[in-house]
Amino acid sequence: MLKPLICAVLLVCPFLQVQAQLVSPWFRGSSAAWQALLKNTAFPPLSAKLAQPLSSAATGFAVKTTASNWVLHRISHSGAFCRMEKEILTAPFKSEKTLLGKLAYFHDRDARLFALLPANKSADAKAFWRHQDLLENTLAEVESHFAPVLPERFASSTFPEEEVKRLLDDPVQPPAYALYAKEMEAFAALPTLEAQRAWARSALEYTWKSLHSLLIKNPSDIKPVEFEQYYRQKLRLGYFKTLNEVLAKSTAKRNTLIIRRKRKLNANLPGAGQPMTDAQRLGLLQFTLDKMEDSAQTLFPEENLAARYLETKALLQQMSKVYEPYAVAEALGAPYEWTIRHGSAWPDLLGQEKAAYLRALKGQAIFTDLPPLVARLDEQMAALRRQTPADADFYARYYRLWAEKNVYNTILARERFFRAFNPK
Repeated sequence: MLKPLICAVLLVCPFLQVQAQLVSPWFRGSSAAWQALLKNTAFPPLSAKLAQPLSSAATGFAVKTTASNWVLHRISHSGAFCRMEKEILTAPFKSEKTLLGKLAYFHDRDARLFALLPANKSADAKAFWRHQDLLENTLAEVESHFAPVLPERFASSTFPEEEVKRLLDDPVQPPAYALYAKEMEAFAALPTLEAQRAWARSALEYTWKSLHSLLIKNPSDIKPVEFEQYYRQKLRLGYFKTLNEVLAKSTAKRNTLIIRRKRKLNANLPGAGQPMTDAQRLGLLQFTLDKMEDSAQTLFPEENLAARYLETKALLQQMSKVYEPYAVAEALGAPYEWTIRHGSAWPDLLGQEKAAYLRALKGQAIFTDLPPLVARLDEQMAALRRQTPADADFYARYYRLWAEKNVYNTILARERFFRAFNPK
């Protein structure tokens, strides 16, 4: 008796079937209220929830088979998604960024709709947050699963594949790989800090509006490439939000659009307990290593100097592979994108005058002119090692001397190499 009754009701009210397919399960209002909510194109404030960076935190779960099957597993029997969401999220995709964009999109779409409800009426808050948490966690898990291929997908003339991988491996750093080369050129060319602040505000507003234009569309009408663009724009939204915060505290114009966050150095060394820039961290390690080499008197009298030395050297080598382009650019006042593209030992890093002088050196003049410059820098570094560091900037100054010396030593090493194979 019950089954025929249900069928009769659905025949009489086919809208109930459509409603069940399209309405988010957390919504508890009438069908008319849901339709009115969808038609509301209001531009809600850039709330923390909508503007937060995409999650990269570990959830305790990992994709077991394919990404598609994992998404199906996570959402199918949760009771937190309507049929329309399930169909779009589990549809075949050609680009990994398309699936990531879908997960980010449905998270933000419902966040917007929930925020538009007056005092969150007509909503089951518990069901809403379950919906959001599932999307955030699934996004993090799928991102982790796609980690091996994402560097190739985001690689550009500024950020080669290997550099994108380094940024993805260090999620504390803002995702500069989502920027465009023309944006970096335009930003660096701006004449004043105020002009850069205006540019950053405009970029944030434009990015938010581009996201909003998709959030108010019918999800079924959104093309796969638009979901892919949504993922990139969500990364850019978080980036420009951070950029505005950085510029608000700045006192002078920046020479680069790329921004970096300070990090603590994970080492048991004096001065390592505070957040430091890339140049400060590598400078501290180089300073400690050189100080150990000065004499047999260790900074750690109770421990073995040789073991400490090897540990510090290994850590410096490991961190230099990831952070040296940023540390050298910071120490020498060059744009980050320059060292990312060209390396950290080119004469151009020392300014136009020195670069012209170094490029003019040929043959024996290299071995005549450069060793005294290296010796002078060695003396300055030795003088710093006899001092007690007053703050983290001390280590950045030390690293600047090392970076300049590295340019000279690289030129000397290159010339020795050429002479070894062409002794004329």
